Amino acid sequence: MYIRCVFQSVAAAIQNKGMDANRLRELLHREPFEPFRLVLSSGTSYDIRNPELVVPMNREAFLAFEDGDSCAFVPYTHVASVETGGNGNRPNN
Repeated sequence: MYIRCVFQSVAAAIQNKGMDANRLRELLHREPFEPFRLVLSSGTSYDIRNPELVVPMNREAFLAFEDGDSCAFVPYTHVASVETGGNGNRPNN
């Protein structure tokens, strides 16, 4: 239950104040890690399944993809919401 409450408070903060490096770090360092999806204002979404492939920086996050051949830089100002499989399901692609 504690983990769910922590996630809900982080998600609420994102909805109210927007994403930043500290909020992203909170999501990445939860124990146990729970995969989540970053949804951008453009409608593009990125599934975060491995916290070691995300590097929070001052104004944006670097996302490396598991295929090893691609990556993305995501400005925090473009993160519209964070989704998680709250029912135990992982986010789908």
